[in-house]
Amino acid sequence: MGSMMEVEVATKKLALLHYANDPDTKQIFSLPNPERIQLIEVTDSVGTTGEICPIEFGPDVKNLILFPSEIILVSPAEWGMIRDQKLNLPESWDMESLELIPRAS
Repeated sequence: MGSMMEVEVATKKLALLHYANDPDTKQIFSLPNPERIQLIEVTDSVGTTGEICPIEFGPDVKNLILFPSEIILVSPAEWGMIRDQKLNLPESWDMESLELIPRAS
């Protein structure tokens, strides 16, 4: 696998692509991981189900994202429940380690 720095660069690139492709995305958070990209995307594009379902993807060679990714899409209401500890992330996702990736200006 690549270095942590390579994963971080790919993580930011993927997040910026997602912001660009989904104007309803409000915030994207990453979970530092040396082997894969892990993102939580807060978006109005999904409904509020009260369920957290990570989606796994392979590398996106077309966009030069050379690492697998795991993405959780949540509504703003679900993000509020996660922050208030009323809805739990998967065990391997540490809320304290999440880092906000800002939208490009």
